[in-house]
Amino acid sequence: MKTKKTPNIGVLLVLLLMCTLHPTPAQRSYGGIARILSVQSAQKQATPGYWIEMPAFDIDSAQYVQQTHLGRAGSNTFAHPFFCNIHPGNAGIQYTDNTSERHVWEVGIRSNGAYSLSLFFDRFDLPEGAGLIVFNNDKSQVLGTFTNQNRAPNNTCILSPIAGDEIIVQYQQPEAFTESPPLRISEVYHDYRGIFRSGTRFNQLNLPCLPEVSCNPELAGIRRSVCLLIVGGTEYCTGVLVNNSNGDGRPYLLTAAHCLKNNPANASRTLAYFNYLAPHCKADIRGSEEFSITGFTTRALSNAYDFALLELDQSIPADYQTYLSGWNIDTQANQTGPFTSIHHPFGEPMKYAVETDSLRPSNWPGYADGIADSAHWNVYRWETGHTWAGSSGSPLFNANNQLVGILTGGDSGGQNGCSTYETGDFFVRLDRAWENHADSSKQLKYWLDPKSRSSKPLETVQLNGLQALSKDSAFRQSNLQQQDSLQEFYLINPGKGPLLGQNNTGIQQYVERFDLQDSCLLLGAYYLIAKGSPNSTYPTQICVYDGKPSEEGPNRLIHKQALSTHYWDYSNNQFIQKQKTDFNQCATYIRLDSAVSVGHTFYMGYELSYELETSNDTFFVYASQHTDSQRNTTWFKYDLDWLPFNKHILQEKALTMGIEPVLMRDSLPHNNGSDPDSIPPTQRRPIVAYQSITSTLAIQFPDTWDLPCQVSLIDLMGRTLLHFEATEHKSYQTIHLQPRTLFLIRMSSKHVKACEKIYYRP
Repeated sequence: MKTKKTPNIGVLLVLLLMCTLHPTPAQRSYGGIARILSVQSAQKQATPGYWIEMPAFDIDSAQYVQQTHLGRAGSNTFAHPFFCNIHPGNAGIQYTDNTSERHVWEVGIRSNGAYSLSLFFDRFDLPEGAGLIVFNNDKSQVLGTFTNQNRAPNNTCILSPIAGDEIIVQYQQPEAFTESPPLRISEVYHDYRGIFRSGTRFNQLNLPCLPEVSCNPELAGIRRSVCLLIVGGTEYCTGVLVNNSNGDGRPYLLTAAHCLKNNPANASRTLAYFNYLAPHCKADIRGSEEFSITGFTTRALSNAYDFALLELDQSIPADYQTYLSGWNIDTQANQTGPFTSIHHPFGEPMKYAVETDSLRPSNWPGYADGIADSAHWNVYRWETGHTWAGSSGSPLFNANNQLVGILTGGDSGGQNGCSTYETGDFFVRLDRAWENHADSSKQLKYWLDPKSRSSKPLETVQLNGLQALSKDSAFRQSNLQQQDSLQEFYLINPGKGPLLGQNNTGIQQYVERFDLQDSCLLLGAYYLIAKGSPNSTYPTQICVYDGKPSEEGPNRLIHKQALSTHYWDYSNNQFIQKQKTDFNQCATYIRLDSAVSVGHTFYMGYELSYELETSNDTFFVYASQHTDSQRNTTWFKYDLDWLPFNKHILQEKALTMGIEPVLMRDSLPHNNGSDPDSIPPTQRRPIVAYQSITSTLAIQFPDTWDLPCQVSLIDLMGRTLLHFEATEHKSYQTIHLQPRTLFLIRMSSKHVKACEKIYYRP
């Protein structure tokens, strides 16, 4: 534990111990909905070689070593690594599914007593059309489908943990196996601490002196640059996205070198989780876990200054709403507080700490660590909060929200999280790590200040943060205000059941009204779920309706999809769609199957399916009640009519539901002066289509446009991927695009000088 003092080292290091709570985080995949192909379970599991058993190990010894280990690398480990050699040539079974005509390799991996298992592939080179799915034995948790777009540049791939001590890997390809598929599992990680268990990870305390970052609205912007990291399947830390002086949005991520065990190769084994925080300052609601991403390359790493600068190998999806923090290397400016650290102690939702005094230049107090002298800022005593075991690599921001340091370690939690401490926390100074080494692979300046490498170099001393495509960036819309209190509401006798769920009124549809200044693309939404147990018998559907500012109540249904991450199971010669379960007391981000165009007013909610005699309520969300009836934004459908909740048939309440859409501005101007919400979406802007088989982008321009037209396709880092001149109203261009990604299409012609459209690749 970080808080224990030892005679040999004055301060124990802080490493992140991240808790990933079920449902399994939605690690980004590119193969669409997972389609699990199954032969009879008893048949395949009885086949010799199907199950690979990991050997037993002494868990008590592993935990003891973890608690007493005094070195920087390897502290606070949550899992035991097994090194193995599992591939289609020596393990599992192979078969052909006659109905789907897919050829399958399947293997089961078991490690007795594990809370969760995760895998590392040191060979991951899939042919076109092939995919990989990983799931637990009861299929309650599924990851995938993964394709070659998920591999790192060195042909490796690391997967998020799945709860339980059994995991099944299923590889599918369209062509018959002429040789062994290019897959090899080289490491299996056995979680012996229980990162899927709810609550504080070690049952030692409830972190009473660590404030939730969501309770401080002033941190709403900068917190989007901070993320959880899982490194090598066993180590956890915090990281922060960082801007560079070119302002090109390159996804650089900074953390502590000891989080990577001072090994640059561990970047390819790193997973990042964004937006993991308690919603609306309500600590008993789990944070959303859907924003994970993998695939990093180390650009610079220094043991002497304990930093590692990584770059993500792919663009971050727009609905992650990430922010690239600015930085400041002016040592004088960094003497004046306040200073803020944002971090994940014990893997809890994002917390923060505030120091109002000046920072003190300091030496790292550890011995034989190879740390350079005067490399750290010392925060002796936080005025608000503190860091703790699990916070290594977390950023220290100055009063202007600029990065000035990265956490190496400290003892600011004391013995029980609130007690006194002796030396405080130590953050690597950004100015000292800047260019003290001539080698670009061991300094930050080369990467974060590329302008200084120009023919007329001008060193940048400070830089503000950046939100990629800030003009067209994704934003989170909410009717909830800071002072609103989220609650569960139930009908009062003679009513029965949750007010916003299954009850004896027979009401099955609930929506929240949203008003925008302009038309937007709806990408998904956060649902703050009080209870959620969807099943195939009584499914819950996510619904979107259009509306008009001048009218009340939903109009047309424009989108509908099943709640939650779902997958297809194949049994008895047919595909059956199944959904994950357990959404109780958690914020869940539900990404729409495809982006939906919405006008100035739209409604978003859910539709239940149940029988009145069914006793178990299946799904409902938290809400906030208002004394002012005019603040009501929640509607329900009774018989054929939509009614506001302040006119409810049994309990009149002015409510706002815990539903918060994520949108992007659609900046193409409407082509006439009439009410834009009365114009069908296909008439408001160009039709954009993409045929994935032919890798062709098709753009249909309105007939009223005069051609030629200049067209540019731009990614979320601002890079031009394609530029061409369109001379016909329907233009085709060949380009390879990643699926489930947003791009900006910029168009200009003689009469349309600057039109822009956000395009979503399904």
